[in-house]
Amino acid sequence: DFPNVANASGSDGTDIGAVEVQVAEWSNPGASCPMDIQVDIKVFLKGTFDAGTTMRTNLNDNGLLPNVVDGYTMSTAAQSNTGAAKIVDWVSLELRDATDNTIVIASRPALLQADGTIVDMDGSSPVSFSGLNLSAAYVAVRHRNHLGVMTATPISF
Repeated sequence: DFPNVANASGSDGTDIGAVEVQVAEWSNPGASCPMDIQVDIKVFLKGTFDAGTTMRTNLNDNGLLPNVVDGYTMSTAAQSNTGAAKIVDWVSLELRDATDNTIVIASRPALLQADGTIVDMDGSSPVSFSGLNLSAAYVAVRHRNHLGVMTATPISF
C-alpha cells in the first residue's frame, strides 16, 4: 500500500515523485464496456530531476535503455525524441481496483519523458489499456529503483 502524505507547508500539493493526473479518459465514449482507457499522467523521479523543469536523460544519452520490456517495444520515433520529450526511462503503469487499491486490474510498461509525461511506446500518445470494464481506478506508477506512487483517490473514466 502507498501512504497518503499531507502537503508540505506552502506547497501546491505536488511533490517530487508525486503522481499528477492531468486527464484519464476513455477512447470510445458512449460505447458499452469493455472499453479502452487512455491515461494521461505526469510523474517526476527525484534522482533524475534537474534544477529546471525536466529530468536528466543520462541512461538514454549513454545507450543504456532497453528497446523492449515485457514484450513492449519502444518505437524508433520514441528513441529519437529530443528536449522535454526525450525518454528518461521505462516505468510500469498500473490501474488498481477503485474499492481495494491492493488489487492490480491491469499493468503495463510505459515510457517516461524528461518533462514527466508518461507516454505509450510511440513516444507521444497517452498510455492505453484495452478491453477493460472499469468506471474508476487508482492509478499507480512504479519504477525499478524509486518508490512507487499512486493517486490518493480513484480516477473516474
